[in-house]
Amino acid sequence: VAAGDAAAENRAALVALMLYVQGVDVARLLDEPADADQRPKARSLRLRGRADLAQHFVISAGIAAAGGGRLADAVGLFKELDDSRVGSGFSFADLAADRAGVRFAEAATGPRAAQVQGMLADGADEALFMPAVKGLPEFTSEAEFERQFGAVGTPRYRQVADEIERRIAALPLHADAK
Repeated sequence: VAAGDAAAENRAALVALMLYVQGVDVARLLDEPADADQRPKARSLRLRGRADLAQHFVISAGIAAAGGGRLADAVGLFKELDDSRVGSGFSFADLAADRAGVRFAEAATGPRAAQVQGMLADGADEALFMPAVKGLPEFTSEAEFERQFGAVGTPRYRQVADEIERRIAALPLHADAK
């Protein structure tokens, strides 16, 4: 990373944070010798009081920083569709955290990278970059999802997805970019 390249610094930080939060042993991943006492353990963070939202946000931000927002969006949507079949159910709140993470990574690794660093430097509150999720449908089984929304991309689905985008666009991190 070149000194003063805020976008590259932020990209590296987001990928490192994603690995750290997941407890990935990078030395082992790279087949490097490491002290067993120094192996990281998964960390628990919270956004909007919830660990699951923090995981969605950080993982999506890390994926977006490393591989692009479209990849991160696809991974997040696939996870929710899978959860509707065999997990906790489809969650638009989780998708909101995914999208907020992607938008955060895009801002942090784009032309506004240094500005984002400045906004975060003083220990910014999560309301800077994470929208409220109250009222977004959650815990929706596959059958209930199909009954309520039909499929991904239908007008009813788009209505909720557009509400998520509206909430994210209104956040101080993104409102300042206009």
